[in-house]
Amino acid sequence: MGQVVALGNDQRDAVGDASTWPTTGDLSRPQKFALCFILLLASWLRCEGVTSISICHYDEGVYVASGMSMAFDGIESPQLPIHAPPLFPALIASVMKVANVSLPLIGVLVSILIGILTVPMFFFLVRHKLGNNFALVASVILATSDFHIAYSRMALTDVPITFCFILAMYCVIRLHEHWKSQTSLCRHSLLLTMVCGAVIALGWYTKYIGWMTFAIALTAVSLYALRRYLLPFYGSPNSLYTKWMLVSLIIAGGLAALVYSLWYQHVDATFPGGYKAVSNQHKTYFGGFATWPHRAMRLITSLPALRHYGWVVMLLAGLSVTSILVRQLFARMKHPLQQTRSHTWLLFLLLPALAVSTANGWDLLILLAGGSCIFAALIWGRFEEILAAVWLGAFLVLVPFYHPYPRLLLPSVPAAIYLVVWSGGFLLKHPILEQATIWDNTHKNAMFHALSQRSVSVIFSLLMLGIGGSVAVAATHPFGFLPTKELWRRWSSQESYLAFNRLADTVLPPDAAVICQGQPPLGIYCPRAWFAIDDQDFRTALGKIPPQRPTYWAMDFLSIFHENTANSRLLLENGAPGLELIATVPNDLNIIKLLNLMSPEEVAQKVAAGTHTDFKRRLPPRVESPEPDVILIYRVNRRIMLTPAPQNR
Repeated sequence: MGQVVALGNDQRDAVGDASTWPTTGDLSRPQKFALCFILLLASWLRCEGVTSISICHYDEGVYVASGMSMAFDGIESPQLPIHAPPLFPALIASVMKVANVSLPLIGVLVSILIGILTVPMFFFLVRHKLGNNFALVASVILATSDFHIAYSRMALTDVPITFCFILAMYCVIRLHEHWKSQTSLCRHSLLLTMVCGAVIALGWYTKYIGWMTFAIALTAVSLYALRRYLLPFYGSPNSLYTKWMLVSLIIAGGLAALVYSLWYQHVDATFPGGYKAVSNQHKTYFGGFATWPHRAMRLITSLPALRHYGWVVMLLAGLSVTSILVRQLFARMKHPLQQTRSHTWLLFLLLPALAVSTANGWDLLILLAGGSCIFAALIWGRFEEILAAVWLGAFLVLVPFYHPYPRLLLPSVPAAIYLVVWSGGFLLKHPILEQATIWDNTHKNAMFHALSQRSVSVIFSLLMLGIGGSVAVAATHPFGFLPTKELWRRWSSQESYLAFNRLADTVLPPDAAVICQGQPPLGIYCPRAWFAIDDQDFRTALGKIPPQRPTYWAMDFLSIFHENTANSRLLLENGAPGLELIATVPNDLNIIKLLNLMSPEEVAQKVAAGTHTDFKRRLPPRVESPEPDVILIYRVNRRIMLTPAPQNR
């Protein structure tokens, strides 16, 4: 009989027990070079052509405008509470204040910096649990993620909240490790709890979904404890650990809520309608179970539009890895199949992955494959895998209930990458299969041995299911097998409001007053004194402008088709003599902005129509139409325009 090896509950914690994964250790010289290369690659992909980027998203305008107001006027934008808490605009304001400039590009640069820092932060999270090599693989996937790169190049809160999620989950993991080895409260326990509370508050002040870090951690701990009750194989549950871990998380969540209450009180006291008005606004985005499938499919078919440089890099890397595995497989064909099993499995995994990622992009493939591993992580994973499974699962389930904005899925991308890398460890004939041979043949250990062997097959099957699911997407999304030239060009908006700034600075006199009707970036980029209006008749702003100042009216696609602007639209359609069109600017809204406004099918149709500069109409088309978007500048004859407005019939 083989030697009986006693295994404690912590050792038999899961199939992927920590003792079977490579120890973290110091980075070797090649690993250090690899990490530096990954960081340089991440920086280049996010900074390429940055000086020509034009912000074009409504929320970007709100955050940048609020940052400008905070930096130079000491107040945030009146619209800010509807869109987000103040942390991200405050970061923009800090940079503007230090640099003493109010360029809109500052908002993009802050987002790029946070996007770059997210990569090493994620590396340290994965390295802490899976080892150096797996961390490098996970980091290169995030560094080349076009999904993450695209939002890093926009002044939005989605990249900062992704960073906050990674940081919060790292703190929760450290707290978990602490309570696995402690049996009583100590100074270190209180410090870790306070750090967790501070990080949860940091995310909550970045985006309104920041509270989810607390909810995800609490759910993961509960599932981890419940699994020990339901699956006797894992041993008796450690009730003391569960109790202290839950107490620490509740204290951390309470501290975060206490800090967040300061913003709540501020909004309740200063925003029209109070915090209830903000909540009611967000409730309007929620749909029911009937809308969930349609919204989920819209999210899935939107992601293939984001294929760009990172997609090319990962395709080249995938082809290189596949060619190496093919050579090794044929070189070992003379040996028994068992010796090449892991390479065969990985080869059969990579070949379909390369095919579908060409059509769908790597980000969608990672999300679907990671989602397929949620079940395996909940059954066989350690606490860290359960945490990642809850993290990813929460977003995959909840986002289609809220709204089909692709950017809402971004914070879940690191969790999907983690699960895919973790599952890849088993497919590479992880040492867990060798460790099982030292255990005796008692009932429990025999069960564990069989379970460890079976888990590899199940995880492989689930990964293939995720890849197979993306095959269906490849046949249904409207952006083609390969990205078109027009789709590639729409990756970043490099004209739009930045071009409006240059042209307006040329055609408008220095003392001009400009009525800006449209998205917030229109006013931010206006080089003259400007007055912003939303969906009102533009003549309501004329009374605020001194009569002696030359007056102009700039507009884009937004607001002019609202009911309250019907009179303004009639004036344009009828060719009012008091309005003279003096300039038009092509408005090449980037692919992200278009996906926020339209379905993937509508976006594909609009992108295929291309852009034209020979615009002849006096009215910008609706953004949903395939016609090119434009920004129009009118000279206003105040004497004529202040006559009574025509009545609608």
